[in-house]
Amino acid sequence: TTETFEKLAAALSEGLAVLAKEDATNDEVTEAIKAIQTAYKGLKEIPLDESTLLDNSGFTAEGLYSESNTVDRIFDENMDTFYETPYYGNDASLPKDVVVDLHGTYQINYVKLFSSNILNGGITNFDISLSMDGEAWDKVYTGEILNGQRHGKGTQIWNDGAKYEGSWKNDQTSGFGVFYHIDGDVYKGYWEHDQANGEGVYIGSDGRRFEGNWVNNVKEGFGQEQWKDGSSYKGQFHNDKKEGYGVYVSANGNKYIGTWKEDKLNGKGTYYYVDGREYCGDFKDNVMQGKGKMKWMDGKEYIGEFKD
Repeated sequence: TTETFEKLAAALSEGLAVLAKEDATNDEVTEAIKAIQTAYKGLKEIPLDESTLLDNSGFTAEGLYSESNTVDRIFDENMDTFYETPYYGNDASLPKDVVVDLHGTYQINYVKLFSSNILNGGITNFDISLSMDGEAWDKVYTGEILNGQRHGKGTQIWNDGAKYEGSWKNDQTSGFGVFYHIDGDVYKGYWEHDQANGEGVYIGSDGRRFEGNWVNNVKEGFGQEQWKDGSSYKGQFHNDKKEGYGVYVSANGNKYIGTWKEDKLNGKGTYYYVDGREYCGDFKDNVMQGKGKMKWMDGKEYIGEFKD
């Protein structure tokens, strides 16, 4: 139900906040895990509205193991009955497909799957597609609905392979959810009006990782970003770019502490080199420009104007 899922989303949010704290204690982490487990165990299904069920008396199916596994067993809402697909010899490979012909046109708002733990294995993962002609297939939404709209917990898979699992509200992604991009990137966090809004983690297939605040699908406010080469940034973002105050550590160990604009060093800052040099002063578009002071390991200093 929406109520129990929102409790789980709140527990996950509080857990993420604890993990983001640099001084989080073991007790705090333990309590956050317990809260998530309690909320998960408290999830409740939406009561079944039998008036919305399809009459399956005229349906037929292909891909079942034997004639004894009739199409009725797929739709009977009974955990004690089951149907089988071929599972041995040349037919042992996965995935298995069962095609059900509804012999008519229907508006499908909700698909619910029971997975029984039977002798020869149950269902661990599944996709459901609909077709008007048996040739072109479209992936569908599976989950909770309200007034014919996606609302509550659900999963949507698009034809290009993109996938969203999480909370919905009024037919839009809203609350906590995970979005899997077709290029392998993954976003885990909060949504509002079909866009990333709030705290979230973006993990790129190229090794980059961002954790922080989002506003309408762009990084905004405080965040931390890491790259595959080991470099990192911790600070402020605006309009998806580093802007404001932040700390950057390069792959070779150099460190910059200061202000940014449009993803570049701009304004006042201090740059620490791994060889012991230290510059404190003005920057413009990633270069030392303006007034500043450079110090060397041997004690020498230069104070004055810098220009690219």
